[in-house]
Formats: sequence, C-alpha cells, structure tokens
Amino acid sequence: MGQSARGGRGRTREIVVASVSLADLFKGGRIFSDDRNDIQGHLHIPEYQRPYRWDEAQLKRLVSDLEVFFSAANKRSTPNVFYLGSVVLHQRVQKEPFKRYLDIIDGQQRLTTIALLASVLNQHKWTSDLKFSAPESQNRIIKNLAWFRSRYEHQPLPEIDLAKINVTLVVTSSEDDAYRFFETQNTGGKRLGGRDIIKAFHLRAVSARERDAYAKSWENLTEIQAVIDSVMRVRLWNSLRWRELASERDPVKVRDQIVFELAEDTTHLAGDMGYQQIAVDYSADRRTYKGPRTGYDVRQPISAGVNSIHYLTYLHSLQHAIFHKKSSHIADETSDIGQFHALYCGLVIESKGSIHLERFYRAAILLYVSRFGVTHLVEAGLHLFRVIFSKRLENQRVIRESTAQSHAYATPVMDWIGSSYSHAELMKFCTEFEYKVDTNNLKENGVKGKFYRHVKKYFSIEDEEDSAKGAARYDMALLAAINRRVLQHKGGQ
Repeated sequence: MGQSARGGRGRTREIVVASVSLADLFKGGRIFSDDRNDIQGHLHIPEYQRPYRWDEAQLKRLVSDLEVFFSAANKRSTPNVFYLGSVVLHQRVQKEPFKRYLDIIDGQQRLTTIALLASVLNQHKWTSDLKFSAPESQNRIIKNLAWFRSRYEHQPLPEIDLAKINVTLVVTSSEDDAYRFFETQNTGGKRLGGRDIIKAFHLRAVSARERDAYAKSWENLTEIQAVIDSVMRVRLWNSLRWRELASERDPVKVRDQIVFELAEDTTHLAGDMGYQQIAVDYSADRRTYKGPRTGYDVRQPISAGVNSIHYLTYLHSLQHAIFHKKSSHIADETSDIGQFHALYCGLVIESKGSIHLERFYRAAILLYVSRFGVTHLVEAGLHLFRVIFSKRLENQRVIRESTAQSHAYATPVMDWIGSSYSHAELMKFCTEFEYKVDTNNLKENGVKGKFYRHVKKYFSIEDEEDSAKGAARYDMALLAAINRRVLQHKGGQ
C-alpha cells in the first residue's frame, strides 16, 4: 500500500508499507512493499535518535512473550508468526560514498533488544550491523547482554526463530515526515521525552557534515535533564511573561512545554548569538569594559540548530562546574566554587527543606552565575538560600510543587537576578526581603522542625527556650549570621 504526498517542485513523496520477518530485515537485502515498491538499505540509527534505554522491566516483558510463543507446546498449536508491531524507517541515499540507509525512526528499542537476544542465542547470522556511538546506549547494551546471559545460565536456550517474528515496516523517503513520525511515536510503552525531541529538532537544523559531531557532543551532556529543569524555571518564571511550569505528575504536558520553549518557539535567524550584560567605565581617559567575555544568558532568545546546542552546552558546563561533586572547580576547596559547593551541601542539601525549593534554588544559582560569574557566589548563595527557603518556615507543613511556584510568583527572585545590573543591586533585593515564621510544628520532628534546627546549628544561632520568641528573632539572627559568614569569606580571600 502506498500513500502519496505532494512534495516540492511537483515531486511525489510516498509512504510505503511492508510486512517482513526480522530475519529478512536484519539480512539487509531487498524488501518489497505491499504494492511492490522496492525498499533497500542498511539499518541505521540516525544522529537525532535517543539512546537505547530499555531496562530489565521491558526485557522481561518481551522475552517472556517470546518464550511462551516459541514454547514446544505452543509451536504445535500455533503455526502463526509472532507480531512485534510496526517499525518506522526513513529511506535515504548517501551520495559520497554511495550508500543506502534505512534510518530507524521508531522501533530502535525493540530491534536492538532482539539483536542482543539473537547474539546470546548464538544466532549470529541474524544479528544486525547496527552501530551505537552514544555512551548511554553502550552501557545499557552491556547491562542487557549480562541480563540475558544470567537468565539462560541455568536453563536451556529457547528456540526463538527470527524468521517467524514479523514487523510492519512504515517507510518514508521524506526527512520531514521521518521527523514528524519520530516526534509523535510512543515507542515501546515509553513516550519520547522533551530532551529527545529537542535534540532531534536542533540536529535537523545543523548542516549534514556537522551533524555527527554535534550528535556526539550532545551525548556527552550527561546532566542535560537537570539543566533543562533549571532553564525552564528561569525562562517561564518571568513576571513580564509569566507561565506556569507543568507539574511533574503530568509528564506529557512537561514534555510538550519543553519542546515548545526550547525547540518550536526558537527563531530561525542565522548566526550563533550569545547575549551578555557589560558595564562600561567612562571615568578613565578611555572606556573600560567589564563583564563576561563569553557565554549565553539563560533568558536570551535562541535560534534553532547550532545556537541552541551551544546555549545548552554552555549552561551544562556551568551547572556541572557549580554542582557536580567531581567538578575540578569543586575539588579546590579554597576556590569560590569550592566554597559555594561546601555551603550548598552543608546547608541546602543537608537541611532537607524541600526538593521543590531546592530545584528553585539551583535554577536561581544557574541564572546568577550566567550573569555575574562566581566571584561573589558564596554571598549570593547564602542570601538566596534565605529568600527561597523562607517558604519552608512560612508554611505550617507541606511544600508542594504549586507552593514553590506560587512563592516564585510572589517573590520574583528570577526577575531580581535577571534585572539587576550588578551583584550589589541583587543583594539589596535580598536583604530587604521580609517574611514571618509560622511557629506551628517548629518543635516537632517533622521536615519543618528538622530544617529549622539544622539551619540554626549550621549558622550557630543560639536557641531560645520559647519557640514563639525564638521564631520572632530567627530571621534577624539568620541575616546577621549570613553577614558574618560573608565577611569571613571575604577576609579569607
């Protein structure tokens, strides 16, 4: 069956369908569609595909179904084939050197798993020549091969015949159609995440000769999801254009929001623009410029392709340097970043105030460093902790996603950072911030009470016998303790 679609300059694009066994598909020979169209090429995983991620749960489900189908009892009663579902392919031709490819758009997880199983079952004639460059894929393949070998270590190998496992191929010759299929497919029960789709979106906008290099560099962004989480908070929590952050309880909405903000809503302007704030000193005989030499601002407009990839790569490098315990910057405990990380671990992490407030804090710190660097990071980190985690003590008990979001709206920390011309101006916002401690549950052993006691211990704030009296003085004492810490830090520099 062939479905025609009109292409540019009168060309007709076709989506063709074929029913084929995995044995024939893995052999790489010619395949004919239902209406006798010729399908040929080597199976290939395109650069924009997500890594191979199937874990033990998916392996068990598929292998159990195969073992039941190919069991001795079932083979006698069921002469039919095992249907593995549809596989979407993009048929393309590489001109120099000439080679035909069948890019896997949907079905990578299933096909890779069957290929691994075939190798364990010593059916090497059926194994495909798929290549995996992503470290995440390689690590998962090693783990899954070990799982298969462990499963059949003490039991007979099942007689699984790839010639009796069928798939329906849906093949397109249009890259645009291929991308649309990729974006909308629900693969193997795991819907594509926002990071997978924005990766594909931006790689498509990169020239073909550079695509492999950018795809490989993307795979090195091991903390990209955490970066995206912070970037979304910074960009959406903007008073001039406030947008509610989708709840993590609705992963489809989260994905759609990420795709719109970091892919669909990007511009198509040429160039790789990074926006930074600079200060110009006119007091000397000549102008003196002060500010970051390179980099991108978290809230800046971004363009599809190289600009967005460089933007996320830069922010990934910042976040890694600030928060990752193996960062070379953190290893130097006397550096600005090393001292910040010590307070981040000892105060933010160990106080266990709220995971939602912690994510708010991490996003604010990323924005701060992108604008002002790390020279005053310790001072900023202490004051931003007081402001952001004030909600932990204002509330009686629970801090939900919505609580943190309403706090970000009422106390626009992101706008304080984004609109300040200097670190000193931001500190003025922070020190003038006021709030009232709710005395309920301070003495209890819940999250709020533990947080309250940990912060007082961290800053050596003397306890008060009367909790109401102590709570009334708490923030004044906290602000004084922060100022002492800042002076100690500056004195030690």
